[in-house]
Amino acid sequence: MSLSLLSGNRTRVMTRTVSSLVLAAASLTSCAKDQNSNTKDIFKEDVGDQTAGNARRHPATSDEKLWTVNMSGCTGHLISPDYMMSANHCSPKAGARYKSGYADAKGLKSDIVVTELIESGAALDFAIMKITWSSGYQKDQKFPPRIATKSSDLSFSRDAGTGDVLFTVGYPQDKFNSWGATYAEGQAKVTQGNRLYYDIGIINGNSGGGVWRKSDKMLVSLTNGGSHAFGQSGWNTASVTSSANWNFGPPIWVIYENSKILKDIFPEGKNRFATTTEPQSSNDISVLIGGADNSGADIFTLYFSAPATSSALYFCTVTTVASCNNAATGYTRAAVIKTKDGRSYYQATSSTALSDGMHLAIIAADNSNNKISSRTVKFDAK
Repeated sequence: MSLSLLSGNRTRVMTRTVSSLVLAAASLTSCAKDQNSNTKDIFKEDVGDQTAGNARRHPATSDEKLWTVNMSGCTGHLISPDYMMSANHCSPKAGARYKSGYADAKGLKSDIVVTELIESGAALDFAIMKITWSSGYQKDQKFPPRIATKSSDLSFSRDAGTGDVLFTVGYPQDKFNSWGATYAEGQAKVTQGNRLYYDIGIINGNSGGGVWRKSDKMLVSLTNGGSHAFGQSGWNTASVTSSANWNFGPPIWVIYENSKILKDIFPEGKNRFATTTEPQSSNDISVLIGGADNSGADIFTLYFSAPATSSALYFCTVTTVASCNNAATGYTRAAVIKTKDGRSYYQATSSTALSDGMHLAIIAADNSNNKISSRTVKFDAK
């Protein structure tokens, strides 16, 4: 993983529709059964038991369904009691009727009615709709307590098994008649232009579903595209390590920069409609590289942030967290700098010269040395 800060133009709203976005549009293929829905990939790691699935991909539970909206051929998700999002290529329009996750879980009829298409953009492939509820708003329905407003809110990694864990819940074509609502998770891999790539297994029908960080339910993207369509050769056999087959959606922070609605609902990134029961802070660890010292030994300063409940942070030059202990090579304990806004900040000088391809295992612990959070990273000098 390249340990560097990432940064992510605003366009004007005309006739209450985002009509021009600076970023170039992706070339997308439409091929769903009921509505347009772009190509994706179900990875071989997602298959598991054909009936029950596995941890990466399985039938959504009643609680997991509450994160989504069934659009009959596409997927949507609520961002507040009065607004929902989906993909622009799903062609949402006023008068359309959809089924909330709550209604789906209870076996009820469609209960969401679109009253107006407020914002949309082909380049970022998103749409925001104003809605009403035919049977009244159900308080159990969920929407994100936070939204990523900058790329540094999310941790990415090309390495297998690393990067923030993300999830989506949608209505994929391969499971529509068996599982129905389907939970799928993977990890944040990389951003390129107007695409955030992740190794979540999705396929036609998932389009427009929200992508949330698992640790704190922060909205980070939508499900929009990938390499294969349902039924194409290789649609469900790629490995999550194959970057050519990673799926993608627009970075939500780029949409946020162009959306009056999102800025109104998520001032400073926090949902003003969110209940206090949803977690409001991340449980991840972030790491940045500072400058080399003047010793000529190519020793670098490392800066970390972790949950405020942590009181200690240490790291080792090993590939797995399980191998990181005070007997490990390169074991270093970082010093606390400050605690602010739900995060603790640490600093340390690496005891080993950092080199291209070097791994670090990082652990944040509490006063009793119980692990609160952990992660591994790999340095990339390129």
